[in-house]
Amino acid sequence: MKTIQSLLVICFSIFWLNGTSNADPAKASVLIDNPTEKTVHYQLRWGTTGAWKSFSLQSGYQTTHTKNYNPMGVPSPYVLFEQFSTFDGGGSKEYELRMGWDSNPRRYHFSRKNNKLDLFNN
Repeated sequence: MKTIQSLLVICFSIFWLNGTSNADPAKASVLIDNPTEKTVHYQLRWGTTGAWKSFSLQSGYQTTHTKNYNPMGVPSPYVLFEQFSTFDGGGSKEYELRMGWDSNPRRYHFSRKNNKLDLFNN
């Protein structure tokens, strides 16, 4: 009987140790806030080769972007937006963002000073 109990304990221990860690996050996450007085239009992609996706963030709102966790690595998010406008176009700004995990996203906010838009880490 002791042999069967020992065998069950060993099997359970091996299964438990080799299983998915409870510490593994489910999603990489980035929160972007817009406390400015205007809607901000920006693009976001995951990794240098990911497809850009366009977003509009109304004044006073925030949004969270997520990417499913992969134990082999999650590519960094990149954000692209028009920093200022001129009669012949304007200037774009691109940043590589750092990410948080699950319910603890890395937080960023847009700020506008002298008609120039920028993004800051909180």
